[in-house]
Amino acid sequence: MLISMTGFGEASSAWVRCELRSLNHRFFRTSISVPPFLSRYEYEIESLLREKLLRGMVYCNIITNITPQTIRCETEIAKRYRDALLSLKKSLKLEGDVSLDLLSRSSSIFRIDIDETQICKAWEETRGVLNKAIENLLLTRKREGKKIGKNVKERIENLKRMLRDNKEKLPQRIERERVKIEKLPCKDEALLLLDRINIEEEITRFQFHLSCMKEILSGKTSQGKKLLFLLQELLREANTMSNKIQDAPISRIVVDMKTEIESLREEVENVL
Repeated sequence: MLISMTGFGEASSAWVRCELRSLNHRFFRTSISVPPFLSRYEYEIESLLREKLLRGMVYCNIITNITPQTIRCETEIAKRYRDALLSLKKSLKLEGDVSLDLLSRSSSIFRIDIDETQICKAWEETRGVLNKAIENLLLTRKREGKKIGKNVKERIENLKRMLRDNKEKLPQRIERERVKIEKLPCKDEALLLLDRINIEEEITRFQFHLSCMKEILSGKTSQGKKLLFLLQELLREANTMSNKIQDAPISRIVVDMKTEIESLREEVENVL
């Protein structure tokens, strides 16, 4: 089973809406946007995301209609401001009225009271919506992972076919080289050169790595990093084949194999 790191999930209630978007990343990273009164819970939000999503770049946007703040007017202070302004107007013989617009420009007249009980209730509702959004994101990750898994299986079969083609051409290549090498005066040197062009060991290891990849695909957990390691090993074996066999038909197949491995790597990099 493969799970993609790319996905989208959203959930909402009467007062809260949460949107999650994740992209592939080597590690776990977050970008969290919440209303100011919920900023104290950012660490807990990140912990929830890390626990369930494990890896990837996750963008979290939380919007709420809850306003756990009340604005109170300090009437006595406002009266003092008004009296002071009227006194200033009279002393300096200024024109104009002391209006509500003028008084409202003074921030000290207003006080913002925060209702801690409301904030706690808002967080409880937000956490429930966040968990639901995470579940929806995981569903899209699994759907995307299923598509990737199908493509990976097809490419593995392509590599198996190419490997069979190489294996079929190998005896002819070895026989042609044997005829040339047997003419060498030193038999030990001839045997050594013949052994160097034999890629049966590389083919066997290549087949083993492919079988390991198929086991991972049929497993119950997503192991993207292990797949990437196996792809590195496949590329190493393909390079060794290319270096050992100086034969045009086999070399062309090896080039196609390396291209297929690179395409596999691009897809697997998005796997959890």
